[in-house]
Amino acid sequence: MLDLMKIVREKARKARKRICIAEAEDERVLRAVDALVKEKITDIVLIGNEKKIREHAKEFKTNLGSSEIIDIQSYKDKDILVTELYELRKHKGLSRQQAKKLLEDYNYFGCMLLHVGKVDAFCSSCVCSTAELMRPSLQVIKTREGISTASEIMVFIDRKKDRVFFASDGSIVIEPTAEQLADIALNAADVCSSFGFEPKVAMLSYSTHGSGEHPILTPIREAIKIIREKKPGLIIDGEIQFDAATNPVSAKRKCHKGDVLKGEANVLVFPNLSAANILGHAWIQLGVPEYQFGISAGMRKPIVIYGRSATWEKIRDLTILAQMEANMF
Repeated sequence: MLDLMKIVREKARKARKRICIAEAEDERVLRAVDALVKEKITDIVLIGNEKKIREHAKEFKTNLGSSEIIDIQSYKDKDILVTELYELRKHKGLSRQQAKKLLEDYNYFGCMLLHVGKVDAFCSSCVCSTAELMRPSLQVIKTREGISTASEIMVFIDRKKDRVFFASDGSIVIEPTAEQLADIALNAADVCSSFGFEPKVAMLSYSTHGSGEHPILTPIREAIKIIREKKPGLIIDGEIQFDAATNPVSAKRKCHKGDVLKGEANVLVFPNLSAANILGHAWIQLGVPEYQFGISAGMRKPIVIYGRSATWEKIRDLTILAQMEANMF
């Protein structure tokens, strides 16, 4: 039976990293930190008011262990971060005073700690929206070389058939161009590979191999060409319907003889954010397949999106995932 967290923990234990967590006054974060302290798996850095964090930790009977707490207001190297942010964004018209004001925001502050190497990964957004985290992430951390689009991958396990799905993008890019769609697919394929699975990529649509004709199919078809040029050895097919991509019986009925997926796709790339987000949240609510976690991909350094509906257990798991990612950068 697939156990993704076993894979994550094994990879995370290769080396301890400094994982920074924002929104540290939230009960779920504090319970997650308590569990992480017991596991002795990572070094935690919390952003927030130290007095309030310790008061809440006492109230919730959680142990912070040796976790470092950084208060934005009293941080000794804050001027260095202000200067670094100003230098990064002055070409966009940002003044030093504006940079100082932005650093009052814990997401900008956390991203700057990551940018200058004070921490190895940054986790946030169990309280704020994904957009509030990704805005400074894209401005400060930016995407890695060769990729111009960041995306989020939702990871699900189908317990009935003991298989895993990496679905994208349900959080960031609303209406991707062909180039963005190609990046989204490559990001998801890389994440799939990082877990030790061979990526089999399905570029999903309402049409399978030309069974439909409409301008909305053009970006999908162009994206496939881009991907095949960038990564010729990648197993990929499309445009293709969901059933033909994931069900061998449907694949035989709907696909051409040259079908490479054979109904065994494990990377599901949706044509737009609406399609991915709707199906992703439907699966989460129904519990079938079982939602594991979401992973932001394409960034230069690890950024982890907790999600506002995250339980403390998911926050714990995603923090361990952050360390796994930090060990791979």
